[in-house]
Amino acid sequence: MATSAAPIQIAVYGEDLDVLYPLADKVRSIAKDTPGLVMVHTSSSLSQPEYQLQIDRRRAQELGLNIEQVAEQARYALNGGFTRKYYNRPNLRQNDILVRYQASDRAYGQNLAATYITTPNGQQVPLSTVATLKREYGATLIEHVNGKRVVYVNGYYRKSSPASMDLSMAIAMRAGEELDFPPGYGLDSMGDMTDMMIEFDRLLKGLIVSIILIYLILVIQFGSFIQPLVMMLSIPLQLIGVFGALLLAQQTLSSVSILGIIILSGIFVSAAILLLELILTKRQEGVPRAEAIRQAAPVRLKAIFMTTLTTMIVIVRLAFYPETGMDAYSPIATVVLGGLTVSTLLTLIVIPIVYTFVDDITQGLKGLRKKKYSSRRQLPQVES
Repeated sequence: MATSAAPIQIAVYGEDLDVLYPLADKVRSIAKDTPGLVMVHTSSSLSQPEYQLQIDRRRAQELGLNIEQVAEQARYALNGGFTRKYYNRPNLRQNDILVRYQASDRAYGQNLAATYITTPNGQQVPLSTVATLKREYGATLIEHVNGKRVVYVNGYYRKSSPASMDLSMAIAMRAGEELDFPPGYGLDSMGDMTDMMIEFDRLLKGLIVSIILIYLILVIQFGSFIQPLVMMLSIPLQLIGVFGALLLAQQTLSSVSILGIIILSGIFVSAAILLLELILTKRQEGVPRAEAIRQAAPVRLKAIFMTTLTTMIVIVRLAFYPETGMDAYSPIATVVLGGLTVSTLLTLIVIPIVYTFVDDITQGLKGLRKKKYSSRRQLPQVES
């Protein structure tokens, strides 16, 4: 789930293109020597033929010309220009007219050098009188990031290769050790690594918001701030199964995996709600706490187990035998399978235990409050 030009992308930045491109070529050479990286290339190169116009300022000033006037007339001589007025013909669309020299008169550099330019007093002089044409090679593409010129070193990796983050870090660390970057020049790791960090930030914020909303809904439903915390305990329990499943499946924690954790959080809180709701209902009926837990657990076990089993059957194919094009979403199924398996078992054991501890603490605090309140109401005895 990447949005960059390539999964591996190293941005080499600086101001002077003559310094920047040699640095980018050296980084590209380092990337080529990195095991697991294939199809290494740069986003641009200094291979675009161009003519640089070197203007003799003193001579131009003697003729009454400035740099802008010379450059503008040279540009029009080479590329031509559109007329500012329309050429109108009946029943035809209005079109601009491009005025320029014939191809034979602008095919070579000497043709441009022999082009006449006009001075402010109307005198026409050859362009070579005030300027020299120098053939150079320029950048095929000029890119900027945060106001800095950059050249991207792009590459790809195969499924059996190390992860994109490992490859990016290996290139960046080796380049930092072997290359001497002048002040104002450096490199940044981008590609999948940057996209993943952005997605991680968004999804983690979404996970926090979803947990807060679930908690608020439970507070409204049960009229308590304490009991919903016991139910929310099922969320950290599922992380044991999540990371265990990713480890067994040899998958990494990615933006897709975090999306699976968000989905799993909503699925399994319902299991804790079912169990704790029946326990609280039994307690309201006057059943002792230990007996209420013993009665509620077997009753809710069937509902929780059937719900979990149905979900696992549906997604097991996506986890182990994904179809072509769906393998990118396989980590979602892996996360849900691992989280449901472990959290189902732990919830049936941990939630009643935690509820017992929380209830003991709550009852103890109520007893202390009553004792403190009753001691305040007792009046001191005064002997007569």
